[in-house]
Amino acid sequence: MREGRGGRIPRGGCATSVERRRSAMFHCIVQPRHDWGPPDFANAFPDIKSQLVEHTRVLEARAEATAGVAGELHEYCRRRADLEHEYARALDKLARAAHQRHEGQKHNKHENKNQKWPRDESIKNKLNSSNEQLIASYKDNVVRGSRTARNTASPHALLHALYTVLQNKL
Repeated sequence: MREGRGGRIPRGGCATSVERRRSAMFHCIVQPRHDWGPPDFANAFPDIKSQLVEHTRVLEARAEATAGVAGELHEYCRRRADLEHEYARALDKLARAAHQRHEGQKHNKHENKNQKWPRDESIKNKLNSSNEQLIASYKDNVVRGSRTARNTASPHALLHALYTVLQNKL
């Protein structure tokens, strides 16, 4: 008796053709082969051990190379951080010196400003009056120019419209 899909199948041939093909397909798996010799599992796959050793060696080499690259990157970043730190200190020192120089000049500037005030005020008044005169003359010129442009533009626009209408009709 054999085991089938639906239960026990008698040897007499009551199994379907699909079940017979299925049982024949797995026949070599179920029955041991005596012509192969005794199963020597240690030597069954001798090249697997050498392949694994080779893979291990390659992975170790990659790990060493990666560690070397990581070490170089660490050293580069450390040097760059040192340089940026020195640069920041130099900029800070420069900013402090400029601030002190500016503070010193500011005190001198206020002292000199009080002495120059009357003279600067008269120059400023003269400039303001001349600027007002220029602004008035420019304003008149702009108004006159815009009126002229508007007056000349309307006949030109009318002629252009007539020209395009005539051209479209022809």
